[in-house]
Amino acid sequence: MIRIQKFKTTSCLLLILLMIQGLVSLCLAEEINTSTSSTLKESTPKALTVKPTITLEDKSIKSYLAQRDEQWNKLLEKNHFLKGEKLVYNISWGFINAGVARMETKLLPDKKILHQSHAHAYDALQSIYPVFDTITTLMQGPDLLPNEFYKITNEGGYHSRTRVVYDQLLGQAVMGDSILNGKGKVKKQRDTSVTLDGPSHSITSAFVLIRTLDLRPKETYEFYAVSGKKKYKLKVIAHGYETIEVGDKKYKCLRVEPVLDEDGLFQSKGKLNIWITRDKRKLPVLVRSKIAIGSIELELISHK
Repeated sequence: MIRIQKFKTTSCLLLILLMIQGLVSLCLAEEINTSTSSTLKESTPKALTVKPTITLEDKSIKSYLAQRDEQWNKLLEKNHFLKGEKLVYNISWGFINAGVARMETKLLPDKKILHQSHAHAYDALQSIYPVFDTITTLMQGPDLLPNEFYKITNEGGYHSRTRVVYDQLLGQAVMGDSILNGKGKVKKQRDTSVTLDGPSHSITSAFVLIRTLDLRPKETYEFYAVSGKKKYKLKVIAHGYETIEVGDKKYKCLRVEPVLDEDGLFQSKGKLNIWITRDKRKLPVLVRSKIAIGSIELELISHK
């Protein structure tokens, strides 16, 4: 599970990007309650993942894989950003420009999607509280399920490494969490395994998946997500169409809100909102999260 000891402006961005990627990817919270574990209901939610219309039991493996390849090709044709994209965001807290975040998506030769997020404070803050954080997620298939999640955290004197490996077929996720000292040596290490209740996403892969969906206002989408040793039912609420101004540009967007049914990230309704453009690019141009003191915003400043 992702732990936050106290509010840190730039590290909170990483959590919003976890959901997004993300978003990502990356949520804003002052503290996450780590003492209570969540258990999902046995009933299957309205899944956002692509459900094959055939199974290995009633068709040959060759036919099944051929269908998956067809679904994959259609996904890439409809969502060009999966083939390669670079997004840069300015992070602000009220009137303070706190840092910058970069997200990059790559299509690898083995047909897997590599998604990386980097966040660091601007130079004025870096000298006071240095932040260099990176999140990497590897996913594959038309449902964009994660194979691996890796987070590198360097915030002030705190350094950690988290790796989660997902085995969707066996229904298990295994996490390794290490806390390092200033010299890069391991001070504390913990390994944890979680039994999945069905196809499950990381917060990062969930954000990428959301951008590929045909979201409609007033509808709610649900699916399973795993963050560390905890399991969640993640809801995505599509509120409605809005025209917003980011920088000197106006965008026609759909405002969506990610909410977790259980305790943890995105629990409070209205805490996090994401504005996604209504064109083929489906760009997350603005992310706004309310916190105890004011709010933090991520504004898109460049994309290619």
